[in-house]
Amino acid sequence: ICGVGEGTKSEDLTQIGKFGIGFKSVYAYTTSPEIHSNGGPNGSEHFRIEHYVRPIGIEPRELEKPWTTLIILPIDAEDIDQQTAVRQIADRLQRLNVRTLLFLKHIEEVEYKLFDGTQGAYLRESRKTPNGQREVTVIGQCQISGELHDYEEEWLLFQRPLQTPDSTDTVNVEIGFLVKQDQKSGKRQIVKVKASPLVVFFPTEKETNLGFLIQEPYRTTPARDNIPRDDDWNKLLVKTTGDLLCESLLQLKAQELLTPTVLETLPINPDHFPEDSMFYPIFEKVKAAFRERELLPAHGGGYVSASRAKLARGRDLRDLLTPEQLTALLETGETLQWVSGEITQDRMPQLWQYLRDEMAIELIDPDRFARLLKPDFLQQQNDEWFARFYGFLLGQEALWRAPRWHRDEPGILRRKAFLRLEDGSLVKPFDPEGRPNAYLPPEQPTKFAVVRRAIVKDEKALEFLKRLGLEQPDEVANVIENILPKYRGEGTRQIDDKEYESDLHAILRALKTDSQEKKERLLREVCEIPLIKAENALTGVTEYKRPDEVYHLSLIHISEPTRPLYISYAVFCLK
Repeated sequence: ICGVGEGTKSEDLTQIGKFGIGFKSVYAYTTSPEIHSNGGPNGSEHFRIEHYVRPIGIEPRELEKPWTTLIILPIDAEDIDQQTAVRQIADRLQRLNVRTLLFLKHIEEVEYKLFDGTQGAYLRESRKTPNGQREVTVIGQCQISGELHDYEEEWLLFQRPLQTPDSTDTVNVEIGFLVKQDQKSGKRQIVKVKASPLVVFFPTEKETNLGFLIQEPYRTTPARDNIPRDDDWNKLLVKTTGDLLCESLLQLKAQELLTPTVLETLPINPDHFPEDSMFYPIFEKVKAAFRERELLPAHGGGYVSASRAKLARGRDLRDLLTPEQLTALLETGETLQWVSGEITQDRMPQLWQYLRDEMAIELIDPDRFARLLKPDFLQQQNDEWFARFYGFLLGQEALWRAPRWHRDEPGILRRKAFLRLEDGSLVKPFDPEGRPNAYLPPEQPTKFAVVRRAIVKDEKALEFLKRLGLEQPDEVANVIENILPKYRGEGTRQIDDKEYESDLHAILRALKTDSQEKKERLLREVCEIPLIKAENALTGVTEYKRPDEVYHLSLIHISEPTRPLYISYAVFCLK
């Protein structure tokens, strides 16, 4: 302590720094520190240091057991008064971070007492876990204005030995994760630290931008304010840290501690780890581990690698598709899994963005899901799944909405066959003219194409189908589905007068519907079909014509009462 850079520490990487430099900080407050030491390997020592490096022998001072060393620092520096010095030292002691003791092996307690009666202590308790890690509890206790304040943190430490260059000695590369108890579940979980200075036994001025602490014997500048990044030894330490971190993730997984909160502690912000930065190798090693190993918490439990993971926009989509269904939907050879629902853009935006952008995990949203749907996939699903599928669509109106104005694009599903009928076939909900291709099943058996009854029993599925525009078949549906098609093509030659009259009465009944929309639709259909039985005025040939092709002739001038009558007697006028 009377020299600088001398002794066994100067080039020994297993020690905490160059011998003597740390002690020189006392000269900010004193010019003549005293050291009393009893029971050392060379006997007792009692001296005062003058002019920073000159030891002067002084009267011995007996120390109370079990203490072996006493350092007295008279506050007599010329550029600071005693009151200011006491206030500064007291303030620093009270604000000493409990993490100061975290990585130390031999110092377990720091206790202080101030002139005004304030006192406090910092403690470290360490225990080895059955899995080979160390659990360390650091406690800070301080009495201010008569009130006792406690601070406590629990840490989980991982370490890996590393042999020093040109030596058989080893040092430890260490990682420390902060552990807290989740207030909701009561379980212990690893959480991100707000500040993570690089620790070289004690914290340095070098910020790592990690969500955990790393402690290694880096070569530092004398003031410990910088770490030479081009130093070969420091490069080796960074590489070893990356290896230890990946190994730690596997151990946390085995202990069921690898949760999304752990992933938030990792180097996941590329802005903090550019390629020319000191800790970029750790950033890259984590990316490689995610790609190759099953380390991402998966929806429903377990873990998945980034190469087989998918992000879902919304919990309903994750619940709708099992891993097997997701795999079939995307038609891949390897089984796919959803990333845990705890990782969302709202809850964990940085982690979510990292998985999407850096790890290139595809995001499946409802629109993407709808576009991926194919008949082969839908045919493989059971009725229970279809019910949940329709319930899911209830909250996704954009996928099935009708056009809102001319040239507006309808929802993607209006053009896809996704309605399962009673016979198991799939149909589009509407034809190109907007007519329904399926109906809700009535209570009695029917010949109409209806959605499978087992599916409609589900309340949410039924609500969706109604909002989609499906109804039970009525008089209007009967006319459109069963009567009007007979008058298309050549089939009208087989319709006798009795059947024709019955059809016309059915049309009249249907037009009495209370729904103006249905009435207008029916009228449009009638006007486009050759429904009117008419006679060619020149040839006398009877034909079926559209209403706009037929003229009406008053019955007053009819002289042949036996001529068949229709809705009105009409003749077809050739141009």
